[in-house]
Amino acid sequence: MSAETPTAQEVFGLAVGGVLKQGKRCVDSDGTCLYRGPNGSKCAAGFVFTDEEVDNLEGGVFEFDTYADTVVKYRAPRLSGHVELLTKLQLIHDIREPEDWPRYYRDLATSLGLSTAVIDQWEAQQDGGAA
Repeated sequence: MSAETPTAQEVFGLAVGGVLKQGKRCVDSDGTCLYRGPNGSKCAAGFVFTDEEVDNLEGGVFEFDTYADTVVKYRAPRLSGHVELLTKLQLIHDIREPEDWPRYYRDLATSLGLSTAVIDQWEAQQDGGAA
């Protein structure tokens, strides 16, 4: 992924497309959500952060929803315009069941005026549509 500033639609597409395809939370053995985890898994924000940004983030322990402004401002400044979106994407990943993600991500996209194409494409694949 480019280190340039993405649009809100690009952030949404990367995060939602990634977690839907993955189909499970990215957590450690204690159930704590991780930006990047075992077997290449990622959280919603983990699909948007570059490897370098994740290395910067992993330097400390952060509760993303509590310290999102600070985390992004100092650790991933190119995403500073998307703190609210990243927080909402992350909360859905962290607290909703994976089978409910499409509905909640669709509602989020609609509320923000974003395209739901990434969800539509994923659902078509689940229904045996496009590969």
